[in-house]
Amino acid sequence: MRNAVALRHRFPRPDKKALSDSGAWNPALSALALLSRKALGVSPPKRQEALQQLWASQAFLETKKHFAQAIHAFGRHRRWQEGNLLLAEMSRRHLGPCKYSFSAAISACAAATTWETAMLLMFEPSAGSIELDLIAISSLLSACEKASRWLEALQLCADAERQGMELDLVALNTVISSCGKAFAWTLALALLAQLEPKRFSPNLVTYSSCISACERGQQWPRALHLLGDAQGQGLQPDGILLGASISACEKGRGWAQALHLLQEAREWKLFPDTTSYNAALTALSKSHLWEEALHLFQQMPNLDAISWDVACEAAQLRHQWRQVLSLLTEMDKQLLPRSDFSYLSALTACISSEHWQRALLLWETLEGATDFLESDDNAIDTECCPAQRGTCKGR
Repeated sequence: MRNAVALRHRFPRPDKKALSDSGAWNPALSALALLSRKALGVSPPKRQEALQQLWASQAFLETKKHFAQAIHAFGRHRRWQEGNLLLAEMSRRHLGPCKYSFSAAISACAAATTWETAMLLMFEPSAGSIELDLIAISSLLSACEKASRWLEALQLCADAERQGMELDLVALNTVISSCGKAFAWTLALALLAQLEPKRFSPNLVTYSSCISACERGQQWPRALHLLGDAQGQGLQPDGILLGASISACEKGRGWAQALHLLQEAREWKLFPDTTSYNAALTALSKSHLWEEALHLFQQMPNLDAISWDVACEAAQLRHQWRQVLSLLTEMDKQLLPRSDFSYLSALTACISSEHWQRALLLWETLEGATDFLESDDNAIDTECCPAQRGTCKGR
């Protein structure tokens, strides 16, 4: 196998005769026993030792079942390379591979988000006659979803159905999420519409994925419609569904709807996280409702860098230079680093209000933050600001 050959130099094959001469009695099975899910109380260091023992004694693996268990054990510990090499060893010994060993290897690659390797394994010539199980297909779909490979996910879904395999709701939700992450919101909604003919009832994960797809596609009215559909199905919204809905409103500047959802969260006995509050805060900012944005900022239970940036911008655009400087001072008290955005808001507020001395002092403070000035993410024009500094001194 191509990937196994590429990795063989990293993991040399052990000498079975040397192991036999040492008097060890099937150390591979002993290691598998320690790595079994049924083995309780085995510490992580002991498990790592067992993995090393299993690899060193792979010559004692003599059945398809033992190989599949070994591949699965390596996969559970994110060591998919060894699993692939064991799969190649099975072919070398004319033992397979078999359905379970292939599924274990594919699942291991998928869990490690190496979706390309997982797909290569699936289309290996030796896998042509093997019918993979639902676990392997679901693992592949999950890997595609994490890598935003929605075309591959749709192809896998179509291939599985062509083979007569019935995907469960978890697998279908993964395909919907793949489409959503790739901004293919129309496909996500089309897959949602296909669930009913397949006798599946959408759950919260389904609706959250579809709403997130609409959010990325800036289709916030559709997102709110889906939220209503979820409630109509008797589903109680959770924090993920709430956050996705508010984020969709933010993308479409639906500030009123975002605030309404924050209020409804109380009725649903939910506690919106900082990301949800920031989405509503940004929606107000995008709609130039600076006073309302600052009011919401003061009500937020928890704040992060985005919260402070939006508040600084709101105060600056309301020409409240004192409030911007007060926010910067409060950030210092809470040991929060000043971002480029907060500095720019403060400089702009002072200059536009003709408080030149304060602007000059702020710029000199900024000049002292050498790490900030050297950052590639710096959004302040450092060529322009010295000219403004000269203007400040002239005043």
